[in-house]
Amino acid sequence: MTTTLAPTPAVRYRGARTRKRLATAIIGIIAVLALAGFVTPLIYTMIGSLQPPLGDQKAAFPYFPNYAAVFQAGFGAFFGNSLIITVITVIATVLLSAMVAYPLAQAQFRGRKALDWILTLGLMIPYQVVLLPLFLIYSQLHMLDTVWTVIIPMVAFGMPFSVFLMVPFFRGLDRGVLEAAVIDGAGPTRIFWTVVLPLSRNILITVGVLRAIFAWNEYLFAYTFIRSQARQTLVLGLNNFIGSEGLINWGPMFAAITVSVLPALVVYMFLNRYLVAGLADGATKE
Repeated sequence: MTTTLAPTPAVRYRGARTRKRLATAIIGIIAVLALAGFVTPLIYTMIGSLQPPLGDQKAAFPYFPNYAAVFQAGFGAFFGNSLIITVITVIATVLLSAMVAYPLAQAQFRGRKALDWILTLGLMIPYQVVLLPLFLIYSQLHMLDTVWTVIIPMVAFGMPFSVFLMVPFFRGLDRGVLEAAVIDGAGPTRIFWTVVLPLSRNILITVGVLRAIFAWNEYLFAYTFIRSQARQTLVLGLNNFIGSEGLINWGPMFAAITVSVLPALVVYMFLNRYLVAGLADGATKE
């Protein structure tokens, strides 16, 4: 008769620790591979932006005139246009979304559920379906070839997702703080500006960063509604480095891409911890 001995607690502990280390190692390898997949194109682009022109035997790496060519092509003005669009879009989206999300989260009124559904439906509408109606409206209002033709739809399409993130956060605010403000004599408007918004720094920065990235890289609305070169954004300006026969001046093109990407990358690096905190708060607070 054979007797099977049960594993001792020490053996079970070593086995669990081994499995945990193996899982950690696998996750680490996957994270490194994912990071390499994201970083490699950026490094390749930055190196390519410093490559000398083909056939120029006198030029050597690094070749900084590629960046001079970028700004000689008008990228300074394109940068300013993109910055204006991004700043106005972010400020308008954050403030308007907060003004909508806070009453939805705190107030009780008839039709609130229906309004929630309407805002959720806004997440499902693709940009492409509104291009022709917007073009006709802008044309009749003589608004074509202005930054507002890009800002208005960016704010409108950005609000549903922004409200969707903010509502759970506002519902999780400490009601004791809000009630204390009411006892001190503060009205709804004062509470919103002096109490709610300061307490919501993380979620406001999260929404701002997400909308800034979308606005900075926006192409469809700018390509459709912007006509003159003086109003072009950075993304549209990249087309200037493609010749009439599809020939591409790769050095300046890579330099232009680097100039376009770096601002968003720097903003993300500095505000990353607020972005993660805001997403976590918006996902867990109820």
